[in-house]
Amino acid sequence: MNVKRPKHHTAVAAIGIAIEALEKNNTFVMDFNQLFKITDFSKEKRFFAGPLHSSLEKVHIFEHEINESPHQELKEVTIGVDGGSTTTKAAVVDVNTGELLDKIYISTHGDPEGALKEVLDIYQKCGINT
Repeated sequence: MNVKRPKHHTAVAAIGIAIEALEKNNTFVMDFNQLFKITDFSKEKRFFAGPLHSSLEKVHIFEHEINESPHQELKEVTIGVDGGSTTTKAAVVDVNTGELLDKIYISTHGDPEGALKEVLDIYQKCGINT
């Protein structure tokens, strides 16, 4: 299984905003002289959380084995994955009934791509085609 990352994956959101600003002739967003006003406003008015490493004691890792049954009927499922900086969560849902069939909660260890591959590998070993 290969997970591909776009060449400019770290700047996808910024590129999208820049393209939208150009399409809408939004000169404020594209005016680099305004950049300092924007960052100063952000620093004054926005709440910033502390560094994530200061909250690691709040992270709990729950591990469990996925029950396999050789006589289970085949189901069409959707896998939803939420990859964060400290934890990665995944859920397997039956497409037809909406029933939650399984969930995973693992530590990301600062490697979101590796955690995603781990989640997909776990489910692939259980016979879920990813």
